[in-house]
Amino acid sequence: MQKKEIFRRLSFVPISIEVRDHAALATPHAFFRGEDAVLQFCAATPGANTANQIEFSDCKRMRIGDPNDEGFYSDGIERYNSSIYNAVNFPNLEFYQGFFEVFGTSIDELESLHEGLIRNPCNFYSDPQKTRHFLFFMKDATFECFAAGYEEIGLVPLSSLKANTAEFT
Repeated sequence: MQKKEIFRRLSFVPISIEVRDHAALATPHAFFRGEDAVLQFCAATPGANTANQIEFSDCKRMRIGDPNDEGFYSDGIERYNSSIYNAVNFPNLEFYQGFFEVFGTSIDELESLHEGLIRNPCNFYSDPQKTRHFLFFMKDATFECFAAGYEEIGLVPLSSLKANTAEFT
């Protein structure tokens, strides 16, 4: 299947996430916790001591990577953005809208389009019909995952972020 055909099928539905620190879209960190994934993003504000946390249940794949805010608008120049998400492929998508659920593709199709999705080593047998595709654009990177759902945890101490990020940032 050609990329453009897949791009036409994709739809991005905004998700309402309560970000407790609006400068918090700077530094994402993620890690697997059993079958789940945890996303934490801390404030760009100097001296901040908390991070927002969202947990994704039954996570099959995730990645943190391109694009950042500059890469999204780089007109598809791969040097600045190696992902499929850019203003050329998706001219009606606003990077700063932030959080989306994506419809119209499967894990296998997405893996054929771009690299970087990491498999959860603890999650092999979950139901693919219950998998949802989440995409969170942040200032410094994008978080993407395939999971059954998500739960907003809220603010957590920054010390818990540092203790959990050795595995995947």
